[in-house]
Amino acid sequence: MNLRLLIALVFVAIARPGYALPGGGDKADTTRPSKPMRVINLDSVDVVVIGSLPGTTLNRQRLAMNVQVARAREIERSQSTDLTDFMNQKLGSVHLNMPGGNPLQPDVSFRGFQASPLLGTPQGIAVYQDGVRVNELFGDVVNWDMLPQSAVAGLTFGGGSNPIFGLNALGGALSIRMKSGFSNPGHKVSGYGGSFGRYNLSVSSGQSWGKWAYFVAGQAFRETGWRDFSASRANVGYGKLSYQGTKSAVDVSATVGQSTLLGNGTLPEEVLAVNRRAVLTHPDRTDNRLTLLTSQYSYAVNKDVRLTTVAYLKNKPTGTLNGDDSPYRATPDGYVILDDDDESDDGNENIDPQQRVRDQSGNFIRATPDVLTGVNNRTNARQRGYGVSAQLSVDTPLLKRESHFVAGVTYDGGRIDFGSTTELARLTDDRGTVGSGLYDAEAPVDVRIRVQHRSAFVQETVVPLEKLTVSLAGRLNASSIVLEDQLGDALNGDHAYNHVNPSVGMVYEVSKKLNAYASYAISTRTPTPVELTCADPEAPCRLPNSFLSDPPLQQVVARTLEGGLRGQYGSWTWSAGVFRTQVRNGISFVSAGPSRNSGYFTNVGATRRQGVELSAGKDRGRWRVRINYTYQLATFQDALQLNSPHHPLEEADEISVRPGNRLPLTPAHLLKVNAEADAFRSRLTVGVDWVLNSTQFLRGDEINALAPLPAYSLLSVRAQVTLTRHWLVYARLSNGLNARYQSFGLVADDQSLPGLPATDGPRWGTPGAPRAVQVGLTWRL
Repeated sequence: MNLRLLIALVFVAIARPGYALPGGGDKADTTRPSKPMRVINLDSVDVVVIGSLPGTTLNRQRLAMNVQVARAREIERSQSTDLTDFMNQKLGSVHLNMPGGNPLQPDVSFRGFQASPLLGTPQGIAVYQDGVRVNELFGDVVNWDMLPQSAVAGLTFGGGSNPIFGLNALGGALSIRMKSGFSNPGHKVSGYGGSFGRYNLSVSSGQSWGKWAYFVAGQAFRETGWRDFSASRANVGYGKLSYQGTKSAVDVSATVGQSTLLGNGTLPEEVLAVNRRAVLTHPDRTDNRLTLLTSQYSYAVNKDVRLTTVAYLKNKPTGTLNGDDSPYRATPDGYVILDDDDESDDGNENIDPQQRVRDQSGNFIRATPDVLTGVNNRTNARQRGYGVSAQLSVDTPLLKRESHFVAGVTYDGGRIDFGSTTELARLTDDRGTVGSGLYDAEAPVDVRIRVQHRSAFVQETVVPLEKLTVSLAGRLNASSIVLEDQLGDALNGDHAYNHVNPSVGMVYEVSKKLNAYASYAISTRTPTPVELTCADPEAPCRLPNSFLSDPPLQQVVARTLEGGLRGQYGSWTWSAGVFRTQVRNGISFVSAGPSRNSGYFTNVGATRRQGVELSAGKDRGRWRVRINYTYQLATFQDALQLNSPHHPLEEADEISVRPGNRLPLTPAHLLKVNAEADAFRSRLTVGVDWVLNSTQFLRGDEINALAPLPAYSLLSVRAQVTLTRHWLVYARLSNGLNARYQSFGLVADDQSLPGLPATDGPRWGTPGAPRAVQVGLTWRL
């Protein structure tokens, strides 16, 4: 009791100087989300609710938020390609956008907030693996291909702006629990193959002896892809060594991964109409590498008090190669200039020499077929991250009432070395690129970024009345980012952001089979290094490879109010909830400049996401049924001018957004129906998954003037047959009705390239994958 009070008073004293603490001086603030290690481990009955690490358990019905839980067995039965595919099939309010078209690189959206592997996407979901933050230092991106699905014990998706999850939890937080030899003993080998030249092989082994246990898993994914030039591969491995003593427990784990992903992106609608397998230009390749080492130590002072610490080291190199059409053109006198440069006519049609493009040796580049039709944009980002956190959990009564108290601190830091180049090239007949060896001398970027995040948090959950549970929490985030331009001083910057985020929640047990909950919470995210170095409308950059200046951006603040009912009726469980999240100073990438990926980041004033979530499920005997429906309305709340130079209604390259205009790529209606049945003494299991997404407005059409992407539904059927005690065979039919759909679209410029139909409209989209079949075999012991 005294210890709890002391910790709470210290936190209040730290936060006292101001609710939102200024960064100081003229520092702007860029921080990447504090890498706190918060885990919410929710089982079907008990829930681990902590600030950073496992420690305190609560009955799930006492959580003042909408929470969705999945275990390893359910994930395995779904036969999903990866965790994002599973969430798209099964979890309410989740849908996928596929900007690049690669199955391992989707944007995961929840309540209108995203967790994406692509730079430029505003990240509003915090993701954790065994308490270690998955969102990367550089851009807060989430590399879904580096998550080892065969080692996942379960996941939890909690909605709302709960500050206990740290930065980026604007709309929700996803916590992924990994297996151990204690929790998941046994050995398994599983593999499948099917359409698009796709196959996947996974192996796992876990065992315990006395106080010691081990678990190892690995998987290899390959596909040639259903679109042209879209072969991909990913290898991920995971290992954990565990010790459990009388009072202490230790887990040491490692995750390693390597992937080469081809995502060849959007196409004009005129091309989609005649050849959905085509690509505009290629390659568009991402190479990821990951080494993550984690250690977790837990010590039980007594049955009610536990101390937990986590430390980690992460090394994450990423390289990209994007073959694109050329932004250059020839001058009348035979040199190369950027296509958006103005000509200076001196009467002889000569160009100002200062506009001519120089190569890496300082020479003007002559216009030849080898340099005029394409470019190779390359990037290399090496991220080295590290962190440590400590948490104290106390479960002793408070004034003789049940109480659960958590307090902790986290420190996360790291360094990013980022570089990029642009090589002039030519397009081949199939729109691939062949480099010339000549590089634009003005294009290279070389910047070093140092990131530090510190935070302190407290959470008190008390049961003042037999049927009432009250939760109070607060978190102080303090972050700094220093940018050091290695080629000059244009990108130099020193940014700091601080904020105190509180939350309050209540749950009331109306009856044994019905309870009500309500909560109010605030969470924040800070501008990332990517956003800060590309925030000047006068100097648009080209994602993901060019940064030009370093103006300040404001911190993003989300306030969520939600409430609902959940209960049981007969053998059915159900829930009904409403939510409203007000976001101030949201950051978006705004199109500008001559190309599809050219633009800059800007604060876009106030936005709102609000909606209704309904869910009902039955898991009894041989039948399992789950229905999820979400109505969500994501809108701008301020009038503002946004760049959209290729929009038909643009004026001076801008469009006028009005309050009430809907945010792009957020369907108003989401419906999911999942059903499974066992037969022949459970030797046969058949499942059906149906997903419906309503219409979505295009990115770049924030004024909602153009026709949206059409609604679509996807039907999948799967079956699993247990042959013997050790062998089972399974099969899945995806997109069984062969729907022709687009999950992503944008407004872009007209382009006509060799071998493709001429285009005259601004609408572009990424085609969804057609019907596919996969068949697999599993051996387990």
